[in-house]
Amino acid sequence: MAQFALLVAINALVGGMVGQQQTVLPLLAETEFGLTGYTFIFTYVAAFGITKAIANWRDLGYAVGAILGGIMGLHAAVWAAAAVSALSALVVAVRMYETHQPAPITPHR
Repeated sequence: MAQFALLVAINALVGGMVGQQQTVLPLLAETEFGLTGYTFIFTYVAAFGITKAIANWRDLGYAVGAILGGIMGLHAAVWAAAAVSALSALVVAVRMYETHQPAPITPHR
């Protein structure tokens, strides 16, 4: 798994830098946001790497679920997954909140 993650990271870094350098995105990043081309490419590759790490985390859940299903039985593994999902939803509900005020409702004429 570590070798795969390293391969994905290197591929994203090299491929992302070469690919993005040949597009119009670095020019737009420089003119619109004041970012140099390499700063934009680094930010893009870092964001890509984070999303890949999240996907690997999800994939790890499949493997752990299969192992738990074999050890505990499928019924217990499904309940364990439901409990972990409910716990994570509760953490999100308690820790995260909306920061934007709702827009006022205006009647249509």
